[in-house]
Amino acid sequence: MTAKSFVDSIVNKVFEVHQLGENKLSKKQVLQAIRLEALLYFNYIWSYSEKISEIHALLQGLHKTNKEELNSIHYNLDMLAINLSYISSKSQLYKAVENYKCLENNLRLFDLTNLKELKKETDFIDARIELYTRMFQEEQTSTVSNIKTITDIPYVELDGRKIYINDYKLPTQSLVEPIKRKCDSITVTISELKESALKMDMLLEENAPHLKQSYFKRMHNFKLLGKGNSLYETSEITIKEVCHIIGMVGTGKSTLIHVLIYTLSQKNYRVMLVSETVKDVLNNVEIFQALGINSSAINGEKKQDQRIQKTIEEQEMILKENIATHLTGNCYISQLSEGEYNSLGTYGTEPCYKLKYENKKILCPFYSICPRKQDVRNLLEASAVFTNTYSLMYNFTGIIKNRGRLLLLEYAIDYIDLVIFDEADSVQETLDKLTNESDYVEKILKENSSYILNYTTKSISTGDMDIYRDAIVQFITVLTGLSELKTLIKKKTILTQFERINEGQWFSLNILISNAPFLSPELKEMLQERSKDLLNVAEVYTGEKRRIAESYKKIFKKYNVKKEHYLAVQFLLALAITEKYLLSLQYELEEMQEDLFKDSSIINIFRKMNGELAKLLPKAPAGNRFGFLYDSEENSLQIFKQQAIGRSAMIDMPYLKIDKTGKPQGPNVLLLSGSSYSPGSNTHHIARPVNYLLDALDDVKLFISKSKIIHVATNIRVSGNLKKKEALLKLCESQKHLFLEAYQAQGRSLIIVNNYEQAYIVQKKLKELLGVKVSRLIRDADVETENTVQRSKLNSSKNLNYKILVAPATAISRGFNIVNEEGHSLFNKMFFFVRPMSKPREIGNVVSIVNGVVTERRMYQNDGQEATKMFENLVKCQKEAYITWNKILRYSYGIEHTSELEKTNIVVSRLILLMQLMGRLLRVTDVQATPPTIYLLDAAFKSKTNVQFDLLKEIETYLEEEFTYQKDGELMEKLYMPFLAGLKKGREHV
Repeated sequence: MTAKSFVDSIVNKVFEVHQLGENKLSKKQVLQAIRLEALLYFNYIWSYSEKISEIHALLQGLHKTNKEELNSIHYNLDMLAINLSYISSKSQLYKAVENYKCLENNLRLFDLTNLKELKKETDFIDARIELYTRMFQEEQTSTVSNIKTITDIPYVELDGRKIYINDYKLPTQSLVEPIKRKCDSITVTISELKESALKMDMLLEENAPHLKQSYFKRMHNFKLLGKGNSLYETSEITIKEVCHIIGMVGTGKSTLIHVLIYTLSQKNYRVMLVSETVKDVLNNVEIFQALGINSSAINGEKKQDQRIQKTIEEQEMILKENIATHLTGNCYISQLSEGEYNSLGTYGTEPCYKLKYENKKILCPFYSICPRKQDVRNLLEASAVFTNTYSLMYNFTGIIKNRGRLLLLEYAIDYIDLVIFDEADSVQETLDKLTNESDYVEKILKENSSYILNYTTKSISTGDMDIYRDAIVQFITVLTGLSELKTLIKKKTILTQFERINEGQWFSLNILISNAPFLSPELKEMLQERSKDLLNVAEVYTGEKRRIAESYKKIFKKYNVKKEHYLAVQFLLALAITEKYLLSLQYELEEMQEDLFKDSSIINIFRKMNGELAKLLPKAPAGNRFGFLYDSEENSLQIFKQQAIGRSAMIDMPYLKIDKTGKPQGPNVLLLSGSSYSPGSNTHHIARPVNYLLDALDDVKLFISKSKIIHVATNIRVSGNLKKKEALLKLCESQKHLFLEAYQAQGRSLIIVNNYEQAYIVQKKLKELLGVKVSRLIRDADVETENTVQRSKLNSSKNLNYKILVAPATAISRGFNIVNEEGHSLFNKMFFFVRPMSKPREIGNVVSIVNGVVTERRMYQNDGQEATKMFENLVKCQKEAYITWNKILRYSYGIEHTSELEKTNIVVSRLILLMQLMGRLLRVTDVQATPPTIYLLDAAFKSKTNVQFDLLKEIETYLEEEFTYQKDGELMEKLYMPFLAGLKKGREHV
């Protein structure tokens, strides 16, 4: 009997006996009670705790986070977390507790007042103990696909239509299973890498001269230092489980990646490289195919038209062949069925797995020759796989024999020998955000308003009013609900009656209801169950304000609401309606069949995480949450959904699957970055020991140290100024001579502002002041006009005629797009009009900080040999996650008054941003050239008093203190000393 059928048999037995009693639970509720009992039994065996709230920590998956020495207990907890995932959230856990209390005494193994004692007289006790033991020894479910490959058939069925294919001579198809990974450590010598570099140069010269890379020349000065108690020069790299390599700009990280992939491919290892951009993935595949390496590019399946737009270079009218091969292609079965699936917008939604023959699902007969699925087919046998962060988490493979379709992450765990993460600290941040989505509600609605307008236009032109009406109603209802919330949330009554909103904490309908003693049980039920009364209020939201007010009065009267609670109940009604109709709007968008609507951003916030991904990753340490946060500065609501520790997909990948003894079953992982060792930044710092450091040559270090970071004493403060536009215009006027000098000098200058609107203001003013051409960066979605450059096309704009470019800091980010395709910097001067700061209370940043705190804590926690010690550590971690979350979200007035944790995160994150941008400016081949200069024009960079926040001073203090740290001071000096020299060299004011 399988584990799943065993569960069903126990549930049926318990349900039959329970039906004879007074309480009436459904079979589903009995199942939840049984799952809870399995958790209680595991707790009983190890005698962990008497508190159900603490036992919850067993299901969070934190037991392996940032750990290397694992054993059978970790495997047991894996199985428990997988099999009991239905009660992993605290709300579901406590629902299961309530169900358990409704079971009769003879049906309960435990009295909830004493979890360390087993009741021997319970019905079916032996069978239940056997079941619960199996629940932490094996997985209950199987994911094998039942789709078959059938050949020699006359037709296939699609959407109820028969499509005849017997005229086509199609090749025989058979499902295959990729080669299993080698499961051992990997060692390569520097001499081996240099030999490979020479071969690679020769092959590219012969096969693809336009791809010439000069690998051997770049490897000539390659210097690798091992990290033990101190740094030492080494002649080989050993990659075992997680290997962390850091190195400043110009030390050869990108070269190492390519040469290592080639070397390992020659040794029959299979390697995956995770990059940040679509173009990186496609360019890498082109190089390695020219090198004769079997390669595959997995670049996402949806939004293909957007990917194509981002890869088209300036002045180009057509796609390059290497890009077109991967991003365009026909769906053959679509051509036989009126072309329904043949547009670029249907990538990822083709009917490959939806076809039937004689009522049985079959793989599309054209699959083995389909141009669209070439890379997916190559994946199963490729030696080198190139992908991006999003695809790693959410893309699926084709059908694998005896396995079905796997997430790319799961495929990497089972079949890849080495996964390389380039710019690992940035990937870490992205992974956290992918599994914990957040956005401003207003932004979501604004971005989707065009879809709604198109609904309206199409409904008018086609006459199909009913098809599109619902989406428009949902949209207007959400807008009204949001307006109501924002009007009420600033009122004193709301802040008084809902303390957590007053304190700046997150909230949801259920959270506020549970802390509102003035609500009657009937009113609570009406709000939570979304009853007819609530729907009646929602219906008038699309009408006049007078009707909305009347609907509120009816509720107040029917539920005997006291006058002092009118506004609070009105707020809860608006919140209930906003939550419900945002969700309904998602369903409407999903229902639409038009390509235009399939990629709506509203859906992302509500989409439940893939079940297989949820099994692999630890849960969000502060709890899986869905809710809102009010931003008083922006007068806007953030909506968010927390689900998992995304960074675990990278830093814990070898251990995401372990065997019964605790041995890791995943691939070796190589982390590479120039700023992933940054203690104090929970966002950027990777809490894994550094194994190697790529050391720069002395002349490169000298060149970097000659660069200048100059703070110009403008006395004009932009950041924190309510009149930012006026401040920006004053900066332009007061520093006119600087910009004129920059325009007349050799090279290009980049001006950094906070957003695209500010970029327009500064561009216009400088053009007027200087009488010369000034360009600005625009969004990819915006139409290019004279003197504008789309964001994704910036790094290919070397041939455009511009000397000064104005761009938002967020659009430049890590500086990838200010380096041209040859790897050289587009600019040699940079002017900061603002002190770029991320919003501390933005949920994405908060989540990343919480994840960083937890993963770092787990690295230093000694679980010992006793399971109870590990349990205590898990409970401590969970409590610390809650404390960190609440501390960051409290209202603070200026950086000066934030917590030390948050302040340090801000300081180190700004240091990393400046370093990354400076690193891109430093990408030159001639170290005799004039080093770049960064001008800091915003007076907010420095303080006038000891009380104010002085970013530059804080950065200097941080670095100087880290350099004296006994354990890793030498490491910090190698990475950051040249930057600090540049910062100090630029102290003189202009």
